Amino acid sequence: MNKIKKDSKISIKMAILIVFSLISVMFTVYVLLARFLPLKYAVIFILIIILLNVAIYFLMLTQKKKWKIILSTILIVFSLIVFTLGAFVLKDVNRAISKVSSSEETDVYSIIVMKNNSYKMAIEVEKEDIALVDSNKQSLIQELLPNNRNYKTNPHSSYPELVEALYERTEQFILFDEAFREIIYSIHPNFDVETRVLASTNPNIIEELKNAKIRSPLEYYDIIKKDKPDKPEIGEYKEYESKNVESAEPFTMLISGIDTYGDTNTKSRSDVNIVMAINPQKNEILMVPVPRDAYVTIAGTGFKDKLTHAGVLGVETTKNSVANALGMPIDTYVKVNFGTLEELVDLLGGITINNPYAFTTIHGGYYYPVGKLRLDGKRALSFSRERYALPAGDFDRGKNQALVIKGIIDEAIKPRNLTKFSAILEQLSNLFMTDLSDEAIRSIVQNQLDKGGSWTVNSTSITAQGQMGLPSYMMPGYNLYFAVLDESSVTEAREQLLEVMETD
Repeated sequence: MNKIKKDSKISIKMAILIVFSLISVMFTVYVLLARFLPLKYAVIFILIIILLNVAIYFLMLTQKKKWKIILSTILIVFSLIVFTLGAFVLKDVNRAISKVSSSEETDVYSIIVMKNNSYKMAIEVEKEDIALVDSNKQSLIQELLPNNRNYKTNPHSSYPELVEALYERTEQFILFDEAFREIIYSIHPNFDVETRVLASTNPNIIEELKNAKIRSPLEYYDIIKKDKPDKPEIGEYKEYESKNVESAEPFTMLISGIDTYGDTNTKSRSDVNIVMAINPQKNEILMVPVPRDAYVTIAGTGFKDKLTHAGVLGVETTKNSVANALGMPIDTYVKVNFGTLEELVDLLGGITINNPYAFTTIHGGYYYPVGKLRLDGKRALSFSRERYALPAGDFDRGKNQALVIKGIIDEAIKPRNLTKFSAILEQLSNLFMTDLSDEAIRSIVQNQLDKGGSWTVNSTSITAQGQMGLPSYMMPGYNLYFAVLDESSVTEAREQLLEVMETD
């Protein structure tokens, strides 16, 4: 009887050990498939798992002693807790990386009317003509206004012209590409409160605009309408072939910041454009801000306009336009918005920057003295957006944005923040998008864990001359301010970026 009881206990122990070993193997495979651990750490991790299993087997199957049973039970329970928590963390990280690397921009179209229009709901609209710019989008009219039959479409050459027709009451209903909303603000700063969205392919926009407030005219340049629109100027354009980023090789990146809150998959003006040369082998980064008003050839159109306007055609258009302006390939992009910056800085616990100019922001009244400053998310956002209080306006703003990015990089690679990588990535997965592959993101993280150490982060600038009245592709007939890039400074910036990319 005792022998049967003893055999039964041994069987139970063996069953527990086999199950534990299977769980250990599954967890080890799961960790290795995540492809975060560098080889040296992967070997150490496997050895720890093997030694843990050997120790538990030894404690449970050798001479019966109470302390061995207690210790082996504690090790098993503790290990299972660690495995479970580790699996959940890796699951969150994998989901966030997959979400970020698979994001795509979406087009949002709305039917817009003036605020005092008698129609309150889209289903009420019948037999009403619709004005539009893109005739290929006519099918959306039936989708947005299901009861509007036997209507005519009135074509217009540009969205500013389309909106002017709405304001002048020559058109009552317009099919509007929401990517152009930020451009329209420069003509009608209070477009949000003076008009209404009757229907949209993104219904959330109606709710978002309900609480729209009157904007300060300081946020926009004074734009004068010309009597006769100039024809868009044709610009030279060369397509630069970017490479896939799949390992710890040097690469170039465009950080493109849109001037809207909410999801980054919304197309909008690119308010921030910073080119980065990143060399993981030397832990070196060089940043080059490109002025938002730079007069460049817009990729895919052949015409010249402000760089900021390229964003309404998508971040790929912005990336290719910048590559053409610099005369070098840009391999990848990260698209962010102002909400991203504020949340990221707060998640990191604040950032430190070295401020070259003392100034007080026009909006918010924040004061920034010269020297090292510790900033939270709100103050970092205000610091990076201000241009009116700076000596060189938008050019200095670009430099300040580079300082903020440097502060973020310096903070992100600190060990205490690397341990929060999964939480940070999970919270930010809705707030930025990139065309970096899943494999590339893992390789970059793996390389940092392997090599460690701080990064050398520098920046340089491109100079430009301000000029009014050049032809605009997207705003024909308006007297706009442009920044005409100085070719010698472009050449110098390109050479410095390529120098950082060199390998030993």
